[in-house]
Amino acid sequence: MARITPLHVVPALLAAAVHAGEITVESAPFHIAHHLRAEVVPVDPLLIRPEAKLWRDFRIVQIAAHGGRVEAGDLLVRFDPAAIDREMERLREVREASGRLARESEMALRHLNESAPLRQAALKLSASQAKQELDEFTTSGRKAAEERAAQTIRISQKLLARQREELTKLVNIHEAGKTSDKYNHPLVLGQLDEVSATEFTLRMETLDLERTVKVLLPRQAEALAARQKETELALRHLEEEIQQQLALRKSELESAKDAVARAERDLALLEADRTLFEVKAPASGWLWHGAIGGIPTTGSAPVATFVPVTSKVVLVAHVPEASARTMTKDLVGTGALTGQTEPAIAVKVLSIGEVPSSDGNVRIEMNATWPEGSHPVPATGMDIHFISHQKPAAIAIPSNALSFGPNGWTVDVKLAEGDTEPRPVKPGLNSGTVTEILGGLEPGQVIRVPNPEP
Repeated sequence: MARITPLHVVPALLAAAVHAGEITVESAPFHIAHHLRAEVVPVDPLLIRPEAKLWRDFRIVQIAAHGGRVEAGDLLVRFDPAAIDREMERLREVREASGRLARESEMALRHLNESAPLRQAALKLSASQAKQELDEFTTSGRKAAEERAAQTIRISQKLLARQREELTKLVNIHEAGKTSDKYNHPLVLGQLDEVSATEFTLRMETLDLERTVKVLLPRQAEALAARQKETELALRHLEEEIQQQLALRKSELESAKDAVARAERDLALLEADRTLFEVKAPASGWLWHGAIGGIPTTGSAPVATFVPVTSKVVLVAHVPEASARTMTKDLVGTGALTGQTEPAIAVKVLSIGEVPSSDGNVRIEMNATWPEGSHPVPATGMDIHFISHQKPAAIAIPSNALSFGPNGWTVDVKLAEGDTEPRPVKPGLNSGTVTEILGGLEPGQVIRVPNPEP
């Protein structure tokens, strides 16, 4: 907060304003004073907020007292590690299980790579043999079988012809009486039996030939062709199956390796995050729960703020924009801790924000020359006074006496006959209630001031 006071002018203005809203313009000493309520803010505090790479669940189980003094090595904050410890143990189990699966998959893939060529070679040999057998049967085997059967019939036919010829001779000899009935008759009968047997054999062989040509050989051809197709199909299926099994084993191996890598990566991140679960004071200082007002932060809000005793501090105030614009960098003033008047501490403006906040205030940072041996505690309040503008003689009027129109800023000046007329003026600095006039008015003139609203 800032207060602007043009001394020596205000009493005269107030005294004149009680007469029907009129005041007489006077020249008097003028200056602008600022009263700022600032706060001691550390420059390099330690914001305690776990910057975890993976873990997000940080629950406080122990924290030092708010605003309390701590020494180097004292515990500042401890978070509950139960959940992260369980997760780390789970990841170790996942890593071990995935490692076993990776080794098993790698072994299965190696065995498949070794056995697949042997299985393919065996089926290729079967397919080649089936094709050779079919080709051989088609080109020569079938014809040879037919010829063998036909040759058997021809032999039987010749045998039958000889036997019939022999039978004829025996019958002729018997009829001629060249031999006795007792000797020749059995021979004739025996020869008749041989002829009958050979005739029967010939009929059977003829039927067998017909069955061989029409049934057995076509069936054998079909069987050989089917076997060739079956071996070719089995070979193709085996090759496809091997490719699928290889792809599956490779996928299982890659998945297992990825699972191991993910588990190792996450475990390494959690092991790093686990070191954040206990924070100790690096030096003597103070601890605040949450953030200290006046410290600009980005990202998530801190759990706590630690300020070393040796930390540099600045004074931060947030003042209305109109007041801030009358101040300049390196402006010097004096201040005292809130509630005290002594000792007076020299204060100097370090920076003035260019952009006001949403509430219309501007951030001002200041430096103080602290008494020797003094260690101001952060967040301590301080009352600071500045004089930002002063003149030995100036004209100042109530701000509500000014009007703005087509001709710019004007003031209603009272004429000798009692009427008023708007007089263009050049305003200077203003405090919100009093405005310095740089031109357009002279001492002794009387201006009208609107009555204040009740």
